[in-house]
Amino acid sequence: MPLGLVAFNNTLDHDFPGAQSSTFQGNIISIYNSFFFLKILKKINYLKKIKRIENFMISQKNILKSYKSVNDFRGIGNMWGIEIDINYSKEKDLTNLIRAQLLTKGLITWECGIEGNVIGLIPPICTSNKSLNSSINILTTTLNDF
Repeated sequence: MPLGLVAFNNTLDHDFPGAQSSTFQGNIISIYNSFFFLKILKKINYLKKIKRIENFMISQKNILKSYKSVNDFRGIGNMWGIEIDINYSKEKDLTNLIRAQLLTKGLITWECGIEGNVIGLIPPICTSNKSLNSSINILTTTLNDF
């Protein structure tokens, strides 16, 4: 049920022209579903689950940044990116070579960044600690290979 909402606080300059497509205009069913969904998010303590993932990723930051092929590892909540140094290797598309290896080992990533040199990590909030640890093991063994 499509529904869109854009909200700003008073400190943001939001005086820009624009249009909202009717695809996301709310009808009574989509509004009710969204209201119900927000109640469920509060009930399952959604933000606490995201904070758990964020804390885990922060604890792995120095390990991932220690690789010479990695320029940076940054993110917030459950959205993280590993910025690959495209000059590290003579390989034409090092980032996608790494991503392909990650995928063959069972780790799904996103292509991110202006130059496509950031490996996006977006674990679902239901991810277990065991899966998070497994993902980091896949990442580190793959980065070791490169």
